[in-house]
Amino acid sequence: MARHHASPAKKREKSLKEGRGTGRGKNYKPHLQVQEVPSHGRSTRIKGQAAEGRTHELLSDNERSVLLSLDHAIGVDDIREQVPLDLTATVAIAARAGIKHPKVKNELSNLTTDIVVDVATREGPVSAAIAVKPAAALCDKRVIEKLEIERRFWLERGVSWQIATDREMLPERKQHDLWIYGWETLDDLEEPHDGYWTELKRIFLSELTKSPTMTMKKFIREFDALHSHKDGHCLAVLRHSLAAKNIRLRGCYYIDFDKSTHQIVINERHNGVCRQS
Repeated sequence: MARHHASPAKKREKSLKEGRGTGRGKNYKPHLQVQEVPSHGRSTRIKGQAAEGRTHELLSDNERSVLLSLDHAIGVDDIREQVPLDLTATVAIAARAGIKHPKVKNELSNLTTDIVVDVATREGPVSAAIAVKPAAALCDKRVIEKLEIERRFWLERGVSWQIATDREMLPERKQHDLWIYGWETLDDLEEPHDGYWTELKRIFLSELTKSPTMTMKKFIREFDALHSHKDGHCLAVLRHSLAAKNIRLRGCYYIDFDKSTHQIVINERHNGVCRQS
């Protein structure tokens, strides 16, 4: 039996009824879901920390990499994906720019922005819109035209806009983000005794910056020998502390175990355990 695909107008009507593209945090509903559109790479659903545990709908490996990087960043308060742009506004922008507005089945269709992120700064909250594209796609004139409509849309609203491509995504950084993903809590790990992980984390945060010239590899080995119930527990606390934003990396995007502990900074804002001097 042939499948009948809804028209853009019917899709917009359905989207509005379901509240797609609205809300914040765990209440946000993306305009597109992974089962509804062809993906560029592997579509994935992952839970995000900044969005209060909401499951994100990501349409490519590149989107996943950008989202994980943002989700682990200090100061990020919310991340929304597949954000629809107001159709009336983009049609007007396209007309002024002399660009043909996207259509599906000869009907005007919504443009979307891949990721919009909210960040807390000293000057107050700010938002940024990010178009995630393979670098090779930027050679396509039509892709550039649609990106220009998107850029102008956000410019008119005072929101910064940028393009993220796979060329800027270092393999080491992607590996690092995947390495700490899912380690926001230690609650699922077996405890040798009550309060073990809380105490081990307290000691870890206290000891971490006391030997700034010691390599991470040596610090982990000596910490486990002195404080852990078994080898590997220091590494677990390290992964958790990075994911929970208790610590951050100093001027780099991924941890280098052959470099010193000086590459790590205690993050007071997200540090639920008091730092000892």
